[in-house]
Formats: sequence, structure tokens, C-alpha cells
Amino acid sequence: MTVFTKEMLVCDIVDSHPGAKDVLLEFGLPCFRCVVAYTETLAEGVQPHDLDADLIIERLNSLPGKGNKKS
Repeated sequence: MTVFTKEMLVCDIVDSHPGAKDVLLEFGLPCFRCVVAYTETLAEGVQPHDLDADLIIERLNSLPGKGNKKS
């Protein structure tokens, strides 16, 4: 099971759980649609948006069945 961290690439977060995209959108982060999702960590991606990466990680880690990949 994946434990989300702010050091993870945005693309890896999205690939780790089917609900991750929705969490990012809750915080106003459509980053998974951006090319930087493959090169930036969540911590790096939230900086221009002045968001708290720890709050996002807390929400991601509270997802039911976190870490389950889509089949």
C-alpha cells in the first residue's frame, strides 16, 4: 500500500489511487493534466499556488483503500 508523501512526483500520486485526481482538484490543483506532473514533486507543484502540501498529503492518505491502482 502506498503512503503518499510530498516528495512524490505528481504523476506517481495520480497513478497510485483512482481518487487522487479528485483530491488534487479539491485543492484547485489540475497539475495531473500538466507536463510538469512528470517532473515535479507535490511540494514543488504547490508552491506557485501558495498551498500547504501537508494538508493535501493528509487528505490523500485518508482516501479509502489508498494505494490501490486502477485496473
